[in-house]
Amino acid sequence: MLQHLFIGMSAHINLDLGIAAAEIAPGKAIKSLENDFMKINVVLGSLVDGVQKDLGKIWPALRILDWLAGSFDEEVAKFSMNIARDGAWKVASDLAVIDNVKARERYINDLDGRVYNFSGKVASPGFILSFIIGVIRMTERGDVKTKISQLR
Repeated sequence: MLQHLFIGMSAHINLDLGIAAAEIAPGKAIKSLENDFMKINVVLGSLVDGVQKDLGKIWPALRILDWLAGSFDEEVAKFSMNIARDGAWKVASDLAVIDNVKARERYINDLDGRVYNFSGKVASPGFILSFIIGVIRMTERGDVKTKISQLR
């Protein structure tokens, strides 16, 4: 479940977000989005605790780990979102000023490849992490349909 969440978030933040921003504000207009672009992390950061509670319905051990971690896990999540947001802003800023269609396509294709490779590492993280993930998966409650309905 967490792997799917991270892969989806990665594709959205590291690929789609920057491209969308550059499309709606090309050239120097991209600067007009920067303030709102940076503020979105405040909104996302405020949602972390609620998402953890929802995920705890599927994987009850998460509630215990969240309690043990105190606010540390929320701070790590916010820090990670800041890094991802900064990367997405770089993509938006870079793409916004590329006028040549072929150059834009090359930039997006290269970025897509990097995001794809990262997602592959999340999906197949190696033996030790795969073992840990397998243990976690065995303790999750319900099938995919049940999990999705619990998260709605």
